[in-house]
Amino acid sequence: MAGERPRGGDIDDITRAAAEPQLAIGVDPTTGSRAHLTPNLVYRFVLELAVLAALAYWGWHLGHAGSTGAATAALCVVAAAGLWGIFAVPGDPSRSGQAPVPVPGPVRLALEFGLIGLAAYGVWSAGSRAAAETLLTAAGLHYALAWDRIAWLLRH
Repeated sequence: MAGERPRGGDIDDITRAAAEPQLAIGVDPTTGSRAHLTPNLVYRFVLELAVLAALAYWGWHLGHAGSTGAATAALCVVAAAGLWGIFAVPGDPSRSGQAPVPVPGPVRLALEFGLIGLAAYGVWSAGSRAAAETLLTAAGLHYALAWDRIAWLLRH
């Protein structure tokens, strides 16, 4: 009805909720600032998908195609995605800020470099040197653009 207040709060609550950024990723507990969806975070997500695709390709090649190749590809993807998602630095502003298995920043950085390196090696050994070099170049570009995240990880 006209003139009736919205349920669940007053108009100030609704105004505050509407003013909050809708694409916030996580909250940095040290500063209270929110990480927002930036082009580099989108680039990083695409890079993560490329790493998983490269590992799937390598698994398919290792399993000699067919059902064995599909199973090996799936195993590679699930293992890599599990490692990538489970081991995190508490309070990482580029993620949710939560860490199922907390690790220090340098360990997380080594994990990321290791998975990217493994994916590049896998694609290279499966016969695509150009794809491996492209993946490494894309990763290098991401980490060059994310120097502030690397510094944060090395401090934590």
